[in-house]
Amino acid sequence: MTWQSGTRAERQLRTDYKTESDWPGTEAARVALLETETFASETRYDALGRVSLRVTADNPGGKGSTIRPTYHPTGLLDEQYVLLIGESTERTFVSEIT
Repeated sequence: MTWQSGTRAERQLRTDYKTESDWPGTEAARVALLETETFASETRYDALGRVSLRVTADNPGGKGSTIRPTYHPTGLLDEQYVLLIGESTERTFVSEIT
């Protein structure tokens, strides 16, 4: 059995991101400066604290690309597979690390 924990984050962009921000003191006023579109990412970790799965925030409001690393028995990164948005099979992005 593999033990996993994870974190999830949601981010929003500021509506007027091209100018310097002077953030207001209240939460409601700060939220009013943000766009409604959210970008969510998720990272899962194995029992050794290594990333076992990462879902990126490259698809607003939906699920992004999925990155799945695998590790050598020594604990170092061995290969990395990526499932891009709109594709049905993973691609090998990193392999044969020496």
